[in-house]
Amino acid sequence: MNGALLGAELALPAWYGKLPGAGDFVGRRMQGALARTWEEWLSHGMAAGRATLDAHAPLWSFAIPAGSGEGWVQLGCVAPSRDRVGRRYPLVVAQPFAPQRYVRENGQGARADRCIRLMGAIARDAIRGALGPEDFDLALAQGLRDDAAPAGSDARSDALRAEGGWPNLWEYFDPHGMTSFWWTDAGDGAPRTDVHTGGLDAALFQRLFGEPQGGLA
Repeated sequence: MNGALLGAELALPAWYGKLPGAGDFVGRRMQGALARTWEEWLSHGMAAGRATLDAHAPLWSFAIPAGSGEGWVQLGCVAPSRDRVGRRYPLVVAQPFAPQRYVRENGQGARADRCIRLMGAIARDAIRGALGPEDFDLALAQGLRDDAAPAGSDARSDALRAEGGWPNLWEYFDPHGMTSFWWTDAGDGAPRTDVHTGGLDAALFQRLFGEPQGGLA
């Protein structure tokens, strides 16, 4: 299958939000307009008061094109989380890269899928294990290495086996476009998908987190 990912190795993904092992907002490598976009979307979505974001809300994986991602293609996930005292707020993990670094080669689609699933599994582990920012960053560094064992935890093993998402997504994903793709996997109950055109907005947040869902514990 022709896949799509990167033309070169990238640094660790950026992330932002709340972790159970920290007392307030934390993040790494999330900078500039990208940071402002995520912060505004998450904060406005939570402030709207319609999102449940409880322990049963799903983790959503995403592929966001440059046209709706402040000029960057982004692959990653957003998960329901909380801080040390229980204040709920999402955790987003995103690997941004310039659209011109997007290539179509045999096997790259499988690699993209694996990386996205691993990011989600590492985020789940961090939330369940009440990790702080340093430990979470270390988990990303270790878990996303090309030579990393695929079964660092039960959650990680389950993530790599899970089904769901958009079949053959990388054959039609447009890195310069305006259409982003979102999905949960079977580990969060019945798999769900969403497609969104344009920037991150309140309507998208409501669709993803506005109703209780069975899944992440």
